[in-house]
Amino acid sequence: MEINDIFAKDGSIKSEIRIEIISRINFCRQAIKQVIPDLVKLPEGMAMT
Repeated sequence: MEINDIFAKDGSIKSEIRIEIISRINFCRQAIKQVIPDLVKLPEGMAMT
């Protein structure tokens, strides 16, 4: 895939590319939230926000 393939003629990101990007970011965000407690030991009584 060429870098210019992700852009529409008006210079915006093509909608199918935008949907894929958002999906991947959301997947990563959920996975990161799940593993952070295993990586970081918070002081007692302190919650992640």
